[in-house]
Amino acid sequence: VAAALVVAAALAKEIGITMLGCMIAADVVLVPVVVTGSYDDHHTTQSDAFCCGGAAAAVAAAAAAAASPPAPPSFLRRFYRLVSWAVAEEPKCMRIAALAVVGVGYVRLRSWVAVDQLVRIYRKVENPIAFSQSPLERLLSTGHLHARYAGLLLWPLHLSADWSFECVPMISRLSDLRNALTAALYTYLTVVLIAARPWGLVTTWCRAAAAVMAAGQEESGGKKAAAKTKEEEEEEEALRLWAARWRLFVVAGLFVGPFVPASNVLFYVGTFIGERLLYFPSIGFCLLVSELLSGVLLWAAGDNEATGDTQPPTRVAAAEGAATADSASAGARASGQSGGEADTGDGASVGVAAAAGGPAAADGTIAGQCPSRGSSAVRAGGGCAATRDRLVAMRRIRTAATYAVIAAVLVFYAVRTWQRNWDWRTEEALFESAGRVCPTSAKVQLNLGILQRRRGDQSAALRHFRRARTIEPGYCEPGYWIGISLVNSGDPQSGVVELESALGCKYVAADALKALHTIYSVLHSNSPKDPNHVLGWGRLLLRPELRQLAQGCDTVERAALMAAQLGDVQGVASAVHLCKEALQQQQLRDELLVGLRGRDTGEAEAGGPGLVSDALTPVSPADGPEGPMQRCLEARRPVYHAIATAVSLGRRLSDSPRVLAQMYKYVRQLDTMPYCRLSSSSSSAYPLEGTATATPAHMHLIHTIQSTSPEDPWLQAEWGRTLNAVGRTQVRASYCLIYVYEIMAIGSIH
Repeated sequence: VAAALVVAAALAKEIGITMLGCMIAADVVLVPVVVTGSYDDHHTTQSDAFCCGGAAAAVAAAAAAAASPPAPPSFLRRFYRLVSWAVAEEPKCMRIAALAVVGVGYVRLRSWVAVDQLVRIYRKVENPIAFSQSPLERLLSTGHLHARYAGLLLWPLHLSADWSFECVPMISRLSDLRNALTAALYTYLTVVLIAARPWGLVTTWCRAAAAVMAAGQEESGGKKAAAKTKEEEEEEEALRLWAARWRLFVVAGLFVGPFVPASNVLFYVGTFIGERLLYFPSIGFCLLVSELLSGVLLWAAGDNEATGDTQPPTRVAAAEGAATADSASAGARASGQSGGEADTGDGASVGVAAAAGGPAAADGTIAGQCPSRGSSAVRAGGGCAATRDRLVAMRRIRTAATYAVIAAVLVFYAVRTWQRNWDWRTEEALFESAGRVCPTSAKVQLNLGILQRRRGDQSAALRHFRRARTIEPGYCEPGYWIGISLVNSGDPQSGVVELESALGCKYVAADALKALHTIYSVLHSNSPKDPNHVLGWGRLLLRPELRQLAQGCDTVERAALMAAQLGDVQGVASAVHLCKEALQQQQLRDELLVGLRGRDTGEAEAGGPGLVSDALTPVSPADGPEGPMQRCLEARRPVYHAIATAVSLGRRLSDSPRVLAQMYKYVRQLDTMPYCRLSSSSSSAYPLEGTATATPAHMHLIHTIQSTSPEDPWLQAEWGRTLNAVGRTQVRASYCLIYVYEIMAIGSIH
C-alpha cells in the first residue's frame, strides 16, 4: 500500500518518488536485523545483537548456541540457509527488494511515456551553473547553492518567487567568504554521518549473514556473550547510537534525499533556487529542529535535578546531610587510624545525626534545614542556604532564557509565515517582494517592468526592461517588451527595430510577429499606396526562423506590383530579388536536409550511427530544378517590369503594347502552371497564428490589368478562372455568369 501511494505521489509530482529511498533508509538504518537460531536444531531464537541494544537477548542466544553446538553444514546448505533467511525470516530484505522493484518500474514507465527524463530547456538566466566554463566555479557555486537552500529553511527572512540570474552571484574563488556557509553545512552533515557510524550497519549485516551461515556454531555465541561485559554502559552507548542513526535517517531520508533531484549534482535542472523545492525537505528540517528543542528542554530539566530544586527544601537538606555524613565518616575513619577511637565516634555521630534528621552538636544544625544566619557556619561563609539560593537563581535564569529563546524562534517563524502569505495575495505584491530581495535578477526586473506597464508607466517599464537586458544580454524576452513600450511611448521606429530583433527569440517570436503585423497594418492603412510598408512586412515573413516563406513571397510580390504602379523600376527589381533570394536559400536548405536524410537512411541500413531522421523538417518532393513558387515568380516578373516601365514613361497600361504582350504571355503559361493562380501561402507548412493570409499575387496582377482593359475577353476570362480557382463561393457563380455574357457580347461585337 505504501509503495502504491508513493507511485501515486510521483505521478502527481516527480519528487514523490524519493519516498521510496526514505522507506529503504528507514529499513536499513533503524529496523533491527533479525537472526534465527540453528538450522539443524529446528528451533528459532531471535537476537538483536546485530543492532543497537538487545544485550539480554544476545546473551540468551549465545547460551543456547553454546549448550548444543550443531555440526558444521556444507557450503550449499549454508548458502541455502542464507537465502531462506533473507526471504522468509528477515522481513526487511523483502521490503527493500520490493521497494527497489517499484522504483525501477516507475522509472521505466516514465521513460516509456516521457522518453526523456531530464529537463534540457533552460537558459543561463534560469540556471547559470550549467553554463559556467570553470569546473571550480561550478563546484563552489553548487555547494553555495546548497547552503543557501539550508539558509532559507533556517532563517527565512528573505524570500523571493524568483531567484534567477543574477540574484545570487556565482562563486569563482576559494577566498570568497560565502564558502564558509558551504563548509558549515557540509561539516554538520559529516558530523551527523560519523556519529551514526554507518560502517557499523555494514558490519551488522555481514555478522548477521555469517551467523546465519554458521548455523548456530559456538564461536558466534561466544563473541556475542563477550561483547556484553558491561550491560549498563553498553545500553547507554546503544541508546546514543540509536539516536545518532535516527538523526542520520532524518537527514538522509527526509532532508537531503528529497532535495537531491533539484541539487544540480546528478544533473542540471531548470531552476537555480526554487522555494517550492523545499516543501518536502522542510519535513526533515522540522524534525531536526524539534529534536534540538527537545534536547534543550531536557538539558534544562537535567540542570534542575542537578541543583536539587525539583525536590522539596527538606529533601535538599537531607541530601546535603547525607553527603556530609559520607564525608564525615570518611574523615572519622581516617582519624581513627591515626588518633584513636573517640574521634571516630564523634565524627560519625555528627554525620549520622545530620543524615537522620536529629540535632547536631556543632553549629546547632537541624536535619532538613540550613544553618541559622547567626551560626558559625554562616559566619564562615559556608551556609547551605546561600549556596542553594545561588544555584536556584542561576537555574531559573537559564530556564527562563531557554524558554525565551524557544518562544522567540517560534514567534519569528509564525510571523514570517504570516507576512509571506500577504506577499502572495496579488501578483503585484509578489513581484514587488521579489524586487526587494533580488533586484539583480533579470527575470525579476522583467516582471517589474510588466507590472509598470499595467500601471501605465511606460518610462519606468523601459528602465526595468533595459536593466534586465543589461544583467543578462543573452536574455531575449526584454527586447519584445522594450519594443512594445517604445511604440506605446510614441517612438514606433525604434520599437519596430526592437520587435524585429525579438523575432529571433523563440519564446516571444509569435507575440512579436503579431505586434509587428498590427503596426504594419496601421502604417499601410494610413498610406495605402506606399509599397514600403508592405515590403517591410513581407521582408519579415521571409525570415527563416518564422518559416513563412510562401506568405512572405506573396506579400513581397504585392509590394512589387504597388511599386510598379508608381513607376519605380528599381523598387520592383529589389522586391523580386528579395523573394527570389529567399526561395534560393530555402532550396539550399531543403537539399541539405534531403542529403542528411539520405545519409541517415544509409547508416540505418548499415547499422551505423547517424542523426535522427524523425527530428528533421519534412521536405516536399522536388518539382524540377526550380520550385513552383520560383517558376511563378519568374513568369510574373516581366509583367511587373513592363508595368513599371510604362508608368515611368507616363503611359496608360491599356495603351502599352508591351504590358499587354507580357500579360498574354503569362496567361498562356498558366495552362502548364495552373498552381500560379493560387496563393503560395495556402500551401505553407508552418502557418503562424495571428497573421493574415495574403491575397494571391496572381489575383492582384490580373485585377490590375483587367480593370484597365474591361473589354479584353482574354483578361476577363482569366479573371473568372482566377475567382473560380481561389474558391470564392459567394461570388463564383455570379462572376462567372457575368464574364461569360461579357465575353459573348464582346465576341459578337467583333
